[in-house]
Amino acid sequence: MSCIKKLTGRVLVLLLTLSLVFVLSSCGEEPEPEPVIQVPYYIGICLASSEAETSEMYKNEIAKKFAALETEEAAFRIEVLYSEKDHLKQEHNVNQLIAEGMDCVFIEPVEASTVSTFHDQIMESGGTFGMIIGMEPTAEALDENYVFCFDFAAGMETEVQQAVEKAADLILPKPEVPEEGEEADK
Repeated sequence: MSCIKKLTGRVLVLLLTLSLVFVLSSCGEEPEPEPVIQVPYYIGICLASSEAETSEMYKNEIAKKFAALETEEAAFRIEVLYSEKDHLKQEHNVNQLIAEGMDCVFIEPVEASTVSTFHDQIMESGGTFGMIIGMEPTAEALDENYVFCFDFAAGMETEVQQAVEKAADLILPKPEVPEEGEEADK
C-alpha cells in the first residue's frame, strides 16, 4: 500500500511540475499581432490636356504627395484622365471618375466657366470630394464641405500640398482618441 502511495505522490508531483512548466513557458509569449489590412483610397485626377506641361506637373506632384502619405494601413490608387482641352470631355471624365467611386477627384478645369458644373457633379455624387486646381474659381463654385480650392497664387507645389492634405484629412479615418482616464496604447 505504501508503494502505491509513493507512486501516486510521485505521479502527482510530476503532473504538477509539468503543469507549472507549461504555465510558466506560455507566460512569456506575446500574442500574435492582428494582421494589418491596407485600405485602398481612390483618387481621380482630371487634367486639362495630356500635352500641357502644367497638366503633367500637376499629375506628378499629386502622385508624389499621395505616395508620401502611404502607410501600412492606407494606400492610394490614382487614376488620371485627360480632357484634351474639351470642356464636354472633361465633364464626362469627372462623371466617369465619380461613377467609379473615387474618394476624391482633382480637377484642372479647361475653362473657368465650367467649374460650377463640377461643383454640381460633386454635390450630386453623395460622397466624392472635389479639389479644383490650377485656377481660383468664384466662391459660388465652392462648397465648405465637398468642393475646395487652394492658394493658386502661392505656386503649384504649395497648392497641391494644401489640396492633398485636405483630401487626406477628409478621406482617411481619424485616429481614436482615448477617453479621459484611459491610457493610450504605447
